[in-house]
Amino acid sequence: MPSSGSPLSDDATTPAGKRSLSGALASEMLWRFARLGHGEEKAKAIMVVVTHALSGERIDGQNELDEYARSAIASRNLIQKYLEEYHSDMLKLGASQLCCARELRHAVQNILRIGLVGAEAVCATKH
Repeated sequence: MPSSGSPLSDDATTPAGKRSLSGALASEMLWRFARLGHGEEKAKAIMVVVTHALSGERIDGQNELDEYARSAIASRNLIQKYLEEYHSDMLKLGASQLCCARELRHAVQNILRIGLVGAEAVCATKH
């Protein structure tokens, strides 16, 4: 349900790339969590709300699924902040843009792995 392309195709060294990667990761992790915890149909409904919220639409709090949207936004913002700080630290240490891009892609892969494992662990304890 989330993006059809790989989030790793975005340039993580640009602000827009970090934002795009962060949104894709938040969406992917929430999709996995929603699907494991609620099944395919409810996960699709959750992702409609999440996708709208991540694209900038206002959350009015009237929808029972708005909490998922708020969670996705918070996750995206945290991931984006982490990528920004990590990139800044690498540049301060003298890393090249090529090195930064490679390391940021590696960081994105790790975040995704951790998020997906976390979603599976949470859902396993509920069943």
